Amino acid sequence: MSYFRHTKHAYLVLLALFGILFFIIVVGCYFNIRRRRRQIKAKKRAQEKKKKKVKSDKQVLTEEDELEQNHVDTIATDQQQPSVYTPQEKGTIELNNHVSSAGS
Repeated sequence: MSYFRHTKHAYLVLLALFGILFFIIVVGCYFNIRRRRRQIKAKKRAQEKKKKKVKSDKQVLTEEDELEQNHVDTIATDQQQPSVYTPQEKGTIELNNHVSSAGS
């Protein structure tokens, strides 16, 4: 007990201990807040990247639909052209179509 005989000295020791404890808590909170902010930013970046990917997928899908539509338009255009078959070929084609549909 001789160490705490001088009360002024004891108060300074306790004050230093509380100061160190306070400093540790403040630094811990600071780094915790910093880590949390980084997590939030990373989450936002991931969501934006995901949205951008979905948007680019939709654009790719739209381009594929456009190509498919062009293909359908080409088929429709081909069907509108007059037949260039000779009467003999035309009869053979009609016969083949009739046979294939009868076989189904």
